[in-house]
Parts: sequence; structure tokens; C-alpha cells
Amino acid sequence: MPAAVTRGITGTRLFLPSRVGATLIRQSAWVGANITINNNAQAPGQVGYRDYLGVGASDPVYRAITLIHELGHAASIIYGTDALRVLWDENNPTQSRANSQLVYDNCFRPE
Repeated sequence: MPAAVTRGITGTRLFLPSRVGATLIRQSAWVGANITINNNAQAPGQVGYRDYLGVGASDPVYRAITLIHELGHAASIIYGTDALRVLWDENNPTQSRANSQLVYDNCFRPE
């Protein structure tokens, strides 16, 4: 059961091609992201994370890791996959764990 899920919000944007005399083109695009934090009683945010990265972090730190991890997905949706190093991990627990480890290492690891 995931702690959170991020989905893109589709919309349209206007695009002006670079050729001379071009007209604006309306195209489908990601215009935002929706982050859902799982409040199911069995979700990690409710029952505890049980230090799943094995780094000795507390549940409040794991909650912060989850939020930053999901914000990384939102930024990737809005700005493109080259915008950051949090990779898409839906249905991929190994990648999800690697993304959470990346957040921990860059934001919470004691020096």
C-alpha cells in the first residue's frame, strides 16, 4: 500500500512555433499535479514506517521524506523528467525506495 500517489493534471497551453509567420497552436500539456497522501488506516503514514530504509529515522522524518518524494514527482510532471533525479516509480517498489533514499541522503542524513 503506497504512502502517497502523485498524478498529473492535464490541460492545454499555447505554443508558438519558431518559423516565420507561424500562428499559435493549442496543445495538450501537464499543467499541474495532484498529490494524494494515503490516509488509509493501514498505510505507512498511519501505522508507522518501521524505519524501512534502515537509517534510524523517526516517523515524522519519514512523513517528510514521503512529501518531498512526491513533490519530486510533481516537479517532474510539471517541468519534465530531466528536471530532477526523482524517477517515476509507480508499481515499482525498488525505484520508490531508491527515490526515498535519495531524499533522505540529500535532505536528512546527519553530517
